[in-house]
Amino acid sequence: MSSTFYITTPIYYVNARPHLGHAYTTIVADSLRRFHTLLGEDTWFLTGTDEHGDKIVKAAEAAGQTPQEFVDGISGQFQALWPKLGIKHDQFIRTTDADHKARVQAFLQKVYDNGDIYFGEHGGHYCTGCERFYTEKELENGLCPQHLTKPDFIQEKNYFFRMSKYLPWLAGHIRENPDFIRPERYRNEALAMLEGGVLEDLCISRPKSRLTWGIELPFDKDYVSYVWFDALANYITALGWPDNENDESGNYRKYWPGEHLVAKDILKPHGIFWPTMLMAAGLPLYKHLNVHGYWLVKDTKMSKSLGNVVDPLKAAEHFGLDAFRYFLLREMNFGSDASYSPEAIITACAIKCIGGNMQCKLWPRNDEDREKCKEKGMDVNKVLHLNDLVKSENVFFAATGVTDGDWLRGVRYTGDGIETSSLVMRAKSGTLRYINAVHNVQKLDEISSIKYGAQNNQAYFL
Repeated sequence: MSSTFYITTPIYYVNARPHLGHAYTTIVADSLRRFHTLLGEDTWFLTGTDEHGDKIVKAAEAAGQTPQEFVDGISGQFQALWPKLGIKHDQFIRTTDADHKARVQAFLQKVYDNGDIYFGEHGGHYCTGCERFYTEKELENGLCPQHLTKPDFIQEKNYFFRMSKYLPWLAGHIRENPDFIRPERYRNEALAMLEGGVLEDLCISRPKSRLTWGIELPFDKDYVSYVWFDALANYITALGWPDNENDESGNYRKYWPGEHLVAKDILKPHGIFWPTMLMAAGLPLYKHLNVHGYWLVKDTKMSKSLGNVVDPLKAAEHFGLDAFRYFLLREMNFGSDASYSPEAIITACAIKCIGGNMQCKLWPRNDEDREKCKEKGMDVNKVLHLNDLVKSENVFFAATGVTDGDWLRGVRYTGDGIETSSLVMRAKSGTLRYINAVHNVQKLDEISSIKYGAQNNQAYFL
């Protein structure tokens, strides 16, 4: 029997359209799935959407829709996007799925029956953006540390998960298993939370008098589940738990425990809430929590209010899917933040070739371009040596009158004539503007600026 590999992304919150951060996490997961498939492992790749909570209700009201209509639309955008980015997931889960809701109720009932959910009254600082209560110690100058807004103080009766019971155990587990949360900086951050004395029992419900858009608690019909207890359980409900808990051939026994992939803003729920919930339910912990940083736009965090949110589909269509995926995987040192800009993509994917033995053979990408080439007197069958290209004032075909928007396609050859990768060349304003390869893009402001460089036995364009 082959070994298995189970990889998950977070289920993405559907209060807004997909953005670059969603695309990055999912492309990393897709790349890991591909790699482990090549190793001969039996892989399962899960992604999906998180569709309950206060923010959804407010976003739906603003859009003039019911919550269900709203989440159907946004979730559909995520589902439509992934194939266009070359992503092949095995399963897409929605928290509004009937089987997920029933399984979440079973999870809640199990923890409740084990004595780790209790009813009590609580007054706390509630942030609608985070959909959670904060203690005084967790606030920064009286503000939510994530949104920098003043939370509302709410006093109400709710159900609580006895999380504090498991915090010492979790701290010990993290210390004894140093790669449980990785990279190391996030392991240390989780330990700092556990040892900082700010964590308390977790409020896991909302009264229906305040919120109805959620999963009803199985032990009290007047309350719905708090969003994280609903959302985090998806990693096992998607595999069929608890229906197939004892079925050796079922997906739960086959793939769990697995690997989680998340951004650093949800370290706390995945690194602290989720493992304690699993422990309370008597279920195995995940293997690893893999945490990445933020994508910044010119060193500023993406924000709808700033208008700098990157549409991943538009970027992939503009630069080419392979170049876009390559850039995302190459540019971010996993765990750290990274900056996104068109210039960064172009620079990161700049064409390099080994030695001075690159040759190019040019040809049009379609019949229309072929006719344009003929009209311009271009010899598309001519093989040009790299040295000829970089030394010539007419670099490639610039002097032949290529006009704005014309495209040509070429192939790179090594000195012995072996094809190594394809090129796409575009003219802009009378100059060769882009050279786009499977994993390479070069921006050339002016033809005259192309120079030949040699360093460490590599030839490249500057």
